[in-house]
Amino acid sequence: MSFEWQSLWATARSRISIAAGHDDQLGAVWVLQAEESIAEKRAQETQLMTPGSGSLLRRSRLSIGKDRRLKEYHYKTGRLERIRREPSASTDVPSAQWPVSSRRDIPYPALEQDAILTSMPALLLVAGRVLDASGQAATW
Repeated sequence: MSFEWQSLWATARSRISIAAGHDDQLGAVWVLQAEESIAEKRAQETQLMTPGSGSLLRRSRLSIGKDRRLKEYHYKTGRLERIRREPSASTDVPSAQWPVSSRRDIPYPALEQDAILTSMPALLLVAGRVLDASGQAATW
């Protein structure tokens, strides 16, 4: 799925794809890839989700532009663990090995019972599932 919007000074592009995959720690997952760009800024996001529901398990977002950073999100019971990494000036290592610049545990807000925690790009992909199931409703 691709989107593009142009103005006089910049073009914004987004591309979203999803595929079945396997993670060594999580097992079978859906792997959502999202790429975004506007002017000189780019971002690459990978989301690992529970197959069928689209419930987020883990997410990472690499931002490239004026500042480079990697944010990792680990969705755990009752809380979100956010890890921010920034490149060190002296080495050229993969972004997953950059030094941690901050780490936070963020409690979830009150959620409706049986609500599924997912992302905006994933909603585009699971929306058809709700539309196809007439008479059913779900909360994401």
